[in-house]
Amino acid sequence: MSAAIRFIIKHSVAAGAVTIASLVFVIIAYFALLVWAIVAGGGIGSPVVLPLTLLLAMAGSVACVLFILLPVSVASEIIRTRVFMGSRFLEIPISAVLLAGYVVGSTTLVCMLRELDVRRGLVISSIAAAALMVPLGLYWWCLHSADWLFGLGTSFWSRYRGNPAVEVEKAG
Repeated sequence: MSAAIRFIIKHSVAAGAVTIASLVFVIIAYFALLVWAIVAGGGIGSPVVLPLTLLLAMAGSVACVLFILLPVSVASEIIRTRVFMGSRFLEIPISAVLLAGYVVGSTTLVCMLRELDVRRGLVISSIAAAALMVPLGLYWWCLHSADWLFGLGTSFWSRYRGNPAVEVEKAG
């Protein structure tokens, strides 16, 4: 399997996992708030809220993957392989530092360009960076689990193809 196809499949699996996790979180939060509204005797809201919230969560998670998690994970993998030449577990702190720098730096740049309060932007971006550590961890874990599963599947396939007992069963 070529490196480009492997890259696309690995990142697609990780992106799908982050998107599904965000949708599951929205569904759990919706039903928890619905139970709370019923218990508290409040209104249960519109029936359109859940589908619209799911659409918003899906769009937000896809944007988060494309514009934040994918570039951070690719950059951390490049830094690990070319600079540190170490274990894959070095990518975790590298990814965390890159994510914090990326989010805080881009928010600071936007605040300076739009002439907004930089201190308030730093507080908001710090909270956002801390909240994005969970999807980053899930993305990283799924990314490297997919790589591990590819290796496992390849080793099983090579054993299966070269096994003489399997060849006899196919022939007879």
